Amino acid sequence: MSHRCTHKNKSAHIQQDIIQQDSPLLIPRDKSNRYNAVTKPLKFVGVLMCILLLCTLRMANFSFSIHTQMVRGGGGGGGGGTKAIGNNIVQTYQCPSKSQPDAQKVGVLEDLYNATNSNTTSDVMHNNKLRTTKKELETIQYDGWDVTFLQNKERFKDWKQRYFSSLQSGDLLYESACGEGFNLALTLQVLHEYHNITDLVVYGNDYIPNSVEIVAPHVLKKLAPSGTKIGSLCQGDSSNLDYVPSDTFDLAYTGYIEPLQDPLKIVDDYDYGDEKAFYDLCDAIDIELDWANVTLSTLDQEKQNEWFAKWVSELIRIVKPGKPIIIENIGLPACEDRDDFGGVAKSWWTSAISKFDWDVDMASLHIEELTPDTKGEYGEYHVFMKKRE
Repeated sequence: MSHRCTHKNKSAHIQQDIIQQDSPLLIPRDKSNRYNAVTKPLKFVGVLMCILLLCTLRMANFSFSIHTQMVRGGGGGGGGGTKAIGNNIVQTYQCPSKSQPDAQKVGVLEDLYNATNSNTTSDVMHNNKLRTTKKELETIQYDGWDVTFLQNKERFKDWKQRYFSSLQSGDLLYESACGEGFNLALTLQVLHEYHNITDLVVYGNDYIPNSVEIVAPHVLKKLAPSGTKIGSLCQGDSSNLDYVPSDTFDLAYTGYIEPLQDPLKIVDDYDYGDEKAFYDLCDAIDIELDWANVTLSTLDQEKQNEWFAKWVSELIRIVKPGKPIIIENIGLPACEDRDDFGGVAKSWWTSAISKFDWDVDMASLHIEELTPDTKGEYGEYHVFMKKRE
């Protein structure tokens, strides 16, 4: 029974008590005027106290309703709702209207993900039922990775069990750019196996609608520990989560910020992933002779930095005060690691906290490099920080 129903029933009993107190049967008509003079003021005080009690209960009930909506996400984005997950009711917020992915903005073309998602996406989109079993999901490549779920779990389990361990059973977890839900499922498995953390409520977004709306719920159902609850999984832009309420989640993270490709559109007919197209710019930086190319390269990286800042700013906004924000698998700038797709420098994070006025505890900032033991192919690294209390 909800608190609202409980308070309503209490109010009904109190109202009945008031009616009974006002009933002439409680005070015989043959009592003296002196007796009435004494009891009437007492009756008035009693009625007044009951009215005050009713108002207090109604205000408490209203406050509880608002608190529940905000904690569970019902207070944002044009209204919320509830979703039944087994015998559990999970509060959800309203997803935004669908938009078509912009390849230039998000960096990755949908075909790139579909190349590794064929074993899941095609089953979902072109068949009447999902044929992928748990075992099959654990051994396929996904979301642009060239490794499987089990291989990534082995790669990230030490990191996740250390830096996601602040979560407690029943907490709210958000992944930006959650893709098909594999990283969420992986994280949930590690937390359950290492810390016995269960019953987490998971939320997320991704720019590719088929991934987040169709495949992710299936993947989570198959791979997430028993008791996991699914909140809102929305198609949306990770740099603009205005439909997600602020100060809501116990941890917010992303498994990868997809860098912009050629953000200033310097290269004509740019082909995604063609890092050689920028070699002239990078060489200009190395020799410091070509002022025009040096300037272009600097402006190009500043645009990249701003893109990362927008993404991270949203993660900071939606997490609760004092709670962690985590960014995984960050690439270095294109000219620092020519074999990768681009990113931001490790030194950028300290300056970004001040420059973008992030509500982050500077002392909490931790950068962890991926080593050969963690199969870091390029110069990737993870970032951990906490929102200020």
